[in-house]
Amino acid sequence: MKKELWDGWKIVDKIGEGQTSEVYKAVKVENGMSLYCAIKKVSLPKSKEEIDYLLKNGVIKSFDKVMDYYSNVVEDLKKEISIMKKFDKNCYIIDCYDYYQDNRPDNSGIDFYIRMELAEDIGKYFENRKVTSDIVIQLGIDICSALELFMQEGIIHRDIKLSNIYIGTDNKFKLGDFNTVSTFDSVDNQIVGTYYYMSPEVYFKRNVTFSTDLYSLGIVMYKLLNHGKFPFVNAATNEKKASKIRMTGAEVPNIKGVNKELMRIIKKACSFNEKDRYKNATEMKLDLEKIGNLASASSKQNINDEKTISIYDSNNIEEIMGIKPKKFKLGFLNNYAKNISGKLKNIGSFDKKKFITTLVCLGLVAGGAFLGYNYIKEGNKSCESGYVKKNRECVKGYYSCESGYSLNKDNKCVKVKESIAANVTYSCKNGYSLNANQCVRTDKKDLIKKYQCLDGYVLQNNVCVKNNVIKPSVSLSCSSGYTLVGKECTKAKNLSAKTKYVCSDKKYTLSGTKCTYTYSNSSYITRTCNYGTYSESKGACVAKYGWYETIVGSPTIGCSKGTYKNNTCVITDTVNAELKYYCSSDDYTLLGNQCIRTYVKTPKINYTCSSGFTLKNNVCVNTSTVKPIVITGCPDKYVLAGDKCVLTESVAAEKKYNCSNSYTLNGDKCEKYETKDPKIKAIDDKK
Repeated sequence: MKKELWDGWKIVDKIGEGQTSEVYKAVKVENGMSLYCAIKKVSLPKSKEEIDYLLKNGVIKSFDKVMDYYSNVVEDLKKEISIMKKFDKNCYIIDCYDYYQDNRPDNSGIDFYIRMELAEDIGKYFENRKVTSDIVIQLGIDICSALELFMQEGIIHRDIKLSNIYIGTDNKFKLGDFNTVSTFDSVDNQIVGTYYYMSPEVYFKRNVTFSTDLYSLGIVMYKLLNHGKFPFVNAATNEKKASKIRMTGAEVPNIKGVNKELMRIIKKACSFNEKDRYKNATEMKLDLEKIGNLASASSKQNINDEKTISIYDSNNIEEIMGIKPKKFKLGFLNNYAKNISGKLKNIGSFDKKKFITTLVCLGLVAGGAFLGYNYIKEGNKSCESGYVKKNRECVKGYYSCESGYSLNKDNKCVKVKESIAANVTYSCKNGYSLNANQCVRTDKKDLIKKYQCLDGYVLQNNVCVKNNVIKPSVSLSCSSGYTLVGKECTKAKNLSAKTKYVCSDKKYTLSGTKCTYTYSNSSYITRTCNYGTYSESKGACVAKYGWYETIVGSPTIGCSKGTYKNNTCVITDTVNAELKYYCSSDDYTLLGNQCIRTYVKTPKINYTCSSGFTLKNNVCVNTSTVKPIVITGCPDKYVLAGDKCVLTESVAAEKKYNCSNSYTLNGDKCEKYETKDPKIKAIDDKK
């Protein structure tokens, strides 16, 4: 992976990986601030094995077609990005900023980079957090808000799942990954989406609706509240089998301890039949907001919370009845008896001990009746998948039948006692007539007139039209006062330039037309003697007499250049000042002794067409028309019969089997069964 990407973004860390993609955290420093984003790298292909798989399954015919295949995938990715960009700056949908495509130098594939909003994966978000009903309700509300926008654009996501939901820095749940979205009027019947979150209509390849996304959202909320388990998953049923149970139309079971109203909303969203679900995201969102407001206004023990207590949950009577053991202390009854005795003191003598004994007996009788009722009631309940009924309790295990018998859906062992052929009836839909086992219909239509034109002509309002197009002659012109220079219109205005004297050397001072410069230099000092010679070491004039030297006077001090003053030589240089021209305004340009200002305009473009042609949209057009050739015919599958088109269509009639009341239909057979109770193979693990 490149460490530095476009526009100054640099990779910081890898934060996720999928089957064909990797997600990285990236940073860019701008104006002293660190900006962060997520960059998704899609590798096409990610490995050689991927190409081998495509070749083996006939998706591509040869290695030469690899780039063509992945170019189409890239186009699909660009469509996904264009959909995401429709919702930019929406707080419930991941923002997508930009992308770029990088073709590998060896032509082995394409690397596609998408830069998007940095948000936390919901799986990581819940790693260190407890999943509560409030959080799940808020997730549902936020994702419904995203799906409301989708509905406005006529878009269906088709792959709502936990890994496609994120939590943003604004603490809002967001929807992302739109590579499976489709428009509402899509009619393809491919299975698209993730299997364990899939709605029945997707699984059975029926047309999807907006409620399809709400079904998957319901499964997401169910899984979060059910400790990470999908509906019907238990010790004996894995996720794949549980999904198949859902596709049979079985109602998803309640989750123990979940708010009753929240459970109703989730089950409605997950209804097997589309007509029983929420019709749109707004309906579901309003219901969630109602219980969300109620939950925030109530205490932790919400009065709507449904607590399911079963006699199978514990062998302790106090736990079954929801009463702690300490509340059965005799002191409690003793105090109660005191209160009663105070009110009964006028009714003869009162035996407190006997009264307490009576209360205990009445309590035991009432408790026994209550437990007996619940024992019968709970004993009649069926057990969930993976559990069997033993001694009126659900225990982990399974039912089995003896040889020749099979277990039916009611957990009974059955054997075919008698089998006869079922009665057969045939039926046709409206518009068809039954003929033996075929449905036949005849349709007539008027002849269709088709108009054709010769090559080069186009049919317009039943006339063949041909437009001859040539380029016009192009000329440029300028308005009055301007002159065409190249491809521009120019006009000039000039003034006499102003003059001034200046010193070219900045150390000189201007004085009128002269420039002067004064400076000092002691090296120009001179010393002369009237008698003898000047001695530097003695600083005086000296004379020599043989070997003897004597001072004969002081020297006269002067300057070889300048004037001696204050123990130095002061020199003044004078030169003539330079005469310069200048313009008083920046709008003018100096040229010699003139100031010139130039005005520029874009010239007018003139198009001219030759005779017979008309100028249209800057081209010359000559239109010619002729009558079309008229051909009569019939629609596809229709044949000509006289002056009418006739279609005779025959389809197989719908075949239905039925039996008399004493038989049960099984395929094309009517059967009678012998029934036995199954054997119970149980493991002592109470449910």
